[in-house]
Amino acid sequence: MAAAVSGHCVLPTNKLSLSSSSSSFSGNVLVRLPQLSLFSPPSRAIGGKISCQSSSVTSSPPAPANSVFCSEKPQWNDFLHIDDFDKATIMKMLDRAAEVKALLKSGERVYLPFKGKTMAMIFAKPSMRTRVSFETGFFLLGGHAIYLGPDDIQMGKREETRDVARVLSRYNDVIMARVFAHQDILDLAKYSSVPVINGLTDYNHPCQIMADALTMIEHVGQLEGTKVLSQTRKQWRRHGGLASARSR
Repeated sequence: MAAAVSGHCVLPTNKLSLSSSSSSFSGNVLVRLPQLSLFSPPSRAIGGKISCQSSSVTSSPPAPANSVFCSEKPQWNDFLHIDDFDKATIMKMLDRAAEVKALLKSGERVYLPFKGKTMAMIFAKPSMRTRVSFETGFFLLGGHAIYLGPDDIQMGKREETRDVARVLSRYNDVIMARVFAHQDILDLAKYSSVPVINGLTDYNHPCQIMADALTMIEHVGQLEGTKVLSQTRKQWRRHGGLASARSR
């Protein structure tokens, strides 16, 4: 799931992109990597390998109200909140995640869309599961993930968030951050020139929501009409976004 979310991001024009061959999300001209297309329709597996067929997205979702973007990046570059995307786009990401998951479980290691790419992982709030899922997923798809723990980066204390974003952008192709304050992830996205993925904030947990949605599809068969029970406030934060994903 982490790999699929990473694949949604569109890299700036001086780097290879991880999105589809055409999109109406913004007026920017994007350079794209044809190996991985999350905005294309579900692709068919041929001989055990994924065949990516690109197509145009015909509708343009409204600009997200809670996200801010660096002027150097295409607008739909980051993964910060489920509500930033319409239902069709979310379902395409989930379809692609299922395809990639099946390919990896088959034992094949020929699908490497992140070969030669690096992802900086900021963990202001450590998590075993988040680190293992992102680092393993990025590695299995050809990339290299760099762990930066609380002692490595202290955003807003030892270094300003904008400086952290700019430095990491120069060395890496993707930034994933698991932080406390939601404003930190917004500031990273604002000042970064590469895609930023929200690994958790005090406001939301979009990657977990996507993983939960994929699990429901695999075991229940659908999202619509499926009841979810939340036992804690943290789970409510998670499942509140899941309800949003189901109803969009």
